[in-house]
Amino acid sequence: MKLKRFICIILAAAMLICLAACGKTDDNKRGGTDRKGSAKSGDLMTDVKAGTVNERAADDAFIASQMRLAVELFKKTAAEGKADGDNLLISPLSIQLALAMTANGAKGKTLDEMAKLLGGEFTLDTLNEYLHTYVASLPSTEMSKLEIANSVWFRDVETLDVLPGFLQKNADYYGAQAYKEPFNGETANKVNDWID
Repeated sequence: MKLKRFICIILAAAMLICLAACGKTDDNKRGGTDRKGSAKSGDLMTDVKAGTVNERAADDAFIASQMRLAVELFKKTAAEGKADGDNLLISPLSIQLALAMTANGAKGKTLDEMAKLLGGEFTLDTLNEYLHTYVASLPSTEMSKLEIANSVWFRDVETLDVLPGFLQKNADYYGAQAYKEPFNGETANKVNDWID
């Protein structure tokens, strides 16, 4: 039953976001232009700039909740991979960030379920603070560097209104870009260019 609930939450997140991509950051591309310098037609962040946010250092409760999620993810994927004979590699942090970004656009029962999965006793605002601070504190040296970049890709349909508050929270806490595209044959190239 927990596996079915987890799959439903993942599917709900996928339906809301359609596609989230993580890639190497590049200031020349994050300003809404591709490598040829032309404007990205669906850039929703042209007027959204990341603001200052409250930070919250990881404490025992946050660490325990994130560890529980990571262990559950590994258990589920290991069991499924073993059954399929596949070797699987997952990044719990990437999944946590993608789900937290998605949760910022959820409400009602969906938000309650996502918050329960992501942090249990934490509000979404508190979880945003924890994750923002955690990612900012990851070690970065000349010999080892981790760069995290997030983007949200929405299917361009008339019935989808992307609220400014969603864009702002994801810019503030996750440095995320957001694009609205028709999800035609060219969209995959745009996503791959962004990742590249």
